[in-house]
Amino acid sequence: RTQARAQLTTRSPKTELDLTFLLDTTGSMGDELEYLQSEINSIASTIASKHPQMQPRFNLVVYRDAGDAYETRGFQWGSSADLKKNLDQQSVDGGGDYPEAVAAGLKATTDLGWRSGANVARMAFWVADAPHHIGEEGDVKASIREAQKKDVHLYPVAASGTDDRAERLRRRLMDPS
Repeated sequence: RTQARAQLTTRSPKTELDLTFLLDTTGSMGDELEYLQSEINSIASTIASKHPQMQPRFNLVVYRDAGDAYETRGFQWGSSADLKKNLDQQSVDGGGDYPEAVAAGLKATTDLGWRSGANVARMAFWVADAPHHIGEEGDVKASIREAQKKDVHLYPVAASGTDDRAERLRRRLMDPS
């Protein structure tokens, strides 16, 4: 805690924001997708009003699972209107087994063209209810480490229906040391 506090106090105010939503779009995630679709304008407005100095860019990465219509889909950085348009075009489907393409989704997120520089706040909200496939722990940890190297702050959001196993895995994986 002391180390985290020291890091925060040495950071300078940011003037740019790169914000990505990493979203599981398998069949069980309908409520979460609908919520984001209805609330994204409010989220963007809150950012603009509370941080008027920020120059935000938004992005979306969605994932399902191998054998579904797609494993991952990424979009170009853009405005909140671009994010809203991309979110509105999404639907839920697939999955079927419990684990999903978490490793592929995290890799797609870390591979985005994040802006560099000390004046950029980089954040990704990972909204999901299922864990990665067994055997992909190394890939998931590698993506989380890569996000840390790029100073991308990854915030996992447990969706409704997340079981204890997925929650424990997510918490443990967020500390990839």
